[in-house]
Amino acid sequence: MLQEEKHTMWVFHGASAQFAIGVFSSREKAETWINRHQLIGVLTRYPVDTGVYDWAIETGMFSPQKEYQTGAKFIGRFTSASQEHFHYESGIEEGGG
Repeated sequence: MLQEEKHTMWVFHGASAQFAIGVFSSREKAETWINRHQLIGVLTRYPVDTGVYDWAIETGMFSPQKEYQTGAKFIGRFTSASQEHFHYESGIEEGGG
């Protein structure tokens, strides 16, 4: 596990949603909600009190190699496949993480 439980939150992004549709303190709570509504999307563990870009650099998961990778446009769109995540189809986990 790359992230400590107490310093993270679980964020669910529905397949058709432009923004996150749920934030949960545990994977279990998120999965209960996802299953109840038979949702399609991705549940991702996010660090609290830092951005994913900074988290990825601090944990050694990413290192900027080019100048543009330190700019606001890049940082504002940054995601990391290193974050623990799970895919759901009709409320059922389909693998991932």
